[in-house]
Amino acid sequence: MQSNFYDTAFKFRNYFDTTLNAYFFMKELIDRIMANAQITGPQAEKALETVKDFVKEKFPMMAGAVDNLFDQAAKKEDDFME
Repeated sequence: MQSNFYDTAFKFRNYFDTTLNAYFFMKELIDRIMANAQITGPQAEKALETVKDFVKEKFPMMAGAVDNLFDQAAKKEDDFME
């Protein structure tokens, strides 16, 4: 019983850390794009989406990693148990 609790707690912590890290990474990246290019948030998000698509197209072997990073950031508000 005790190891099941620790397994669940570890999974929660790992999911929470990974998701938050991805979210803050994306937020920081969008903030930098906005500041450096002097554009709005939606414009920065569109620019980042364009870069994402470009990397996936030119480096297909990285597509899964790129999708994973973006998906983790997008799921920041999802329930950790899903």
